[in-house]
Amino acid sequence: MNLPAGPEWEILAAMLHTLIHRIYRVEVLVRGDRAILKGEVFSRQVADSIKHLVALHAPVRGLDSELTWASPLYSADSPDMDVEFNWPAAAKIKGTSTETIERLPMIKPLGKAELGKRFDLMVDLVTVVGDDTFGEFSVTLPHGWEAIEVDAVLSSGSLEIADRDRRRTIRLNSDGSSVPVLFSGVVTPDAQRTSSVTIMLALAYRGRDVGYAERTVALSDTPEIGPASGALGAISVELDTKAKGPDLTVRIFEIDNTGRYQWSFEVAPTIENIDIDRFGDRDLKESPKDYFLKRFANCPTMKPGQHLGKLQGIGEQIWEMTPPQFRDLYVDVLNQVGPGFSIQIVTNEPYVPWELMFPTDVRVPSPHHLFLAHPIARWLGNSGSRHKEFEQGKRVSFVPEYLQDDTLDSAREEGKWLVQALGAIAGDASYAGFRDFLHAQHVDRIQLIHFAGHGASEEHQENGLRLNENDWITLDDINSSVRVGRDHRSMFILNACQVGQNQYALGAISGWPQALIRQGFGGVVAPLWSVQDDTASDFMRKFLAEFIQNGRTLGQAALDARTLHGDKDASAYAYMFYGDVMATASK
Repeated sequence: MNLPAGPEWEILAAMLHTLIHRIYRVEVLVRGDRAILKGEVFSRQVADSIKHLVALHAPVRGLDSELTWASPLYSADSPDMDVEFNWPAAAKIKGTSTETIERLPMIKPLGKAELGKRFDLMVDLVTVVGDDTFGEFSVTLPHGWEAIEVDAVLSSGSLEIADRDRRRTIRLNSDGSSVPVLFSGVVTPDAQRTSSVTIMLALAYRGRDVGYAERTVALSDTPEIGPASGALGAISVELDTKAKGPDLTVRIFEIDNTGRYQWSFEVAPTIENIDIDRFGDRDLKESPKDYFLKRFANCPTMKPGQHLGKLQGIGEQIWEMTPPQFRDLYVDVLNQVGPGFSIQIVTNEPYVPWELMFPTDVRVPSPHHLFLAHPIARWLGNSGSRHKEFEQGKRVSFVPEYLQDDTLDSAREEGKWLVQALGAIAGDASYAGFRDFLHAQHVDRIQLIHFAGHGASEEHQENGLRLNENDWITLDDINSSVRVGRDHRSMFILNACQVGQNQYALGAISGWPQALIRQGFGGVVAPLWSVQDDTASDFMRKFLAEFIQNGRTLGQAALDARTLHGDKDASAYAYMFYGDVMATASK
């Protein structure tokens, strides 16, 4: 590979190097303000990728291509002459049978990270493992596909980047080649706090988040901080699926555990003429956990009826804390789609219940809490792919029998209802029985795991689920030996009820949703604070009836249950739904 000398050609050389295993010979000559591209490559798609990279990154104004390709599928004497700087859209996908391809996310620094100076990053989805790759990006495509385009959206608290430069499009070709993208920013003084620059990268296809990647790069005068890292397990998107994606995706990424958030967005391809290249920045001025504890301390003891006004006040505070870019986009989507559009939240922290926000904008008619106006669910952005369908399988319900007649009556009836109405199996709610079930390699698919009983968070002397004989299963038990989530992508229902006044349950501060998702569960439902036994049971029965019996989406079933029981007490406001807002369950 032969390119002109000089620093202005270094970035192009580095990006062309990603295609080196598919280049036989490439030479770039410069005549006046135009580049002459000569050589032989593996295929026409590789030639197109090279032309696109030269057009983007060569310090010239035009390009003449004399590349030929030697793939057995193409003629070797088919040069493509006089190419101007326009790039065709990805080829249409055709065919009915499918194939799965795998790519590795790559975040590669192109130089040192130095305070106040430009820092360049190359991002790609590649086929070859290297020091700058991690995780996995698996894509299911129809046979005969030629190319797809995946958006890469960058967030960083240590790089100053113009909004228009935060989104780039990676092109994947069927022959294994790709067109990488370049991000450039200036390293800000914020990098001094950690002596590093952290890059968070969201991957999206046609308005749907399909992956997350992260890398930390040390400042040039500090020791190197490890290789790239990202979500464990496969990050997948099935492009031939008929499943509908969310209308609006809201990414909320906390920066370096500082309480500062960067916001970015996607909208469904059916929503047109709306600018999604808006990026918001908000600072809580405190840790997210402290924010939650201060504002929600009284939720478990709110009197029925009084909870409506108090929670609206908290919801309005959360709305005012959102960046104006989100508020404007929300209004734009509302005006185009109408009320009740679906919302997917993708975040990397579990504390702030953004779903509870209550709009105060005069542009929003008849405002309500987001989770009482929209199908809505959240997902942890650094936890791999969201599960779109909970396939038909066994449902298992664990309802402990406690000593001193401390069993929750409504929980007992809830378990019986699952057995009678949903065909669930009553599981052994002892410590050994529950643990062994989670660890076992089940031959039959497990669709749903349900727990109804006492639970507590770290504010209590125990942190977890209280089982028979007053034994507890804790977060330490949710480890890599738990197989059922990874094997079956099951849904886990934690209907852990009242443990005493001012005790938080298994939602935000306990870490249970995060731990279960990390072990592969495709969905988790858990309350943020201690809930009343009877309301909790009624709420869960309504949700499961809509989700499993009536075929509603996860977000719509949650909305139906909250709408029916929201006026009773604060319990219906406590539940957080982790999963794909458009996910469905087979009967």
